[in-house]
Amino acid sequence: MAIQSSAGASLSIGTTAAATTAAEYASDTYAAVGFLESIGDFGDTFNPVSFTGLSNSRVVKLKGSQDGGDVAFTFAFDSANAGQAALVVAHADVSGNYNIKVAFSGGEIRYFKAQIMQLSESAPNADSILMVNASMSINSAIVKV
Repeated sequence: MAIQSSAGASLSIGTTAAATTAAEYASDTYAAVGFLESIGDFGDTFNPVSFTGLSNSRVVKLKGSQDGGDVAFTFAFDSANAGQAALVVAHADVSGNYNIKVAFSGGEIRYFKAQIMQLSESAPNADSILMVNASMSINSAIVKV
């Protein structure tokens, strides 16, 4: 695959419907989050598991459990956008894991389940756009399509 621009990337939020496969995720109904400015890093990190042997004084490290991490998104506030409204509802839901879809301009899609942990607004000065910062905690494997 050739390199590609991140221009044209999109973020959408679905429901809490059960999904683990690409087909299950794709069958959900999604609302696009409008005016997306940035998508932070996301992907699995393994927790290290280590053992130190007495006979050779060597630390052996293995991969333990996987953590999908947290991903931050930034977008311009739009009170009429259905995706942004869905994020507000998901943020108020203390137990729901929502289906999230990140689509890139080259056709690649990433699906995962997440809880919306943060929705904060910022208006740094008179010559800026009212922005929203969202943080999601990933609670599933990331399905790449």
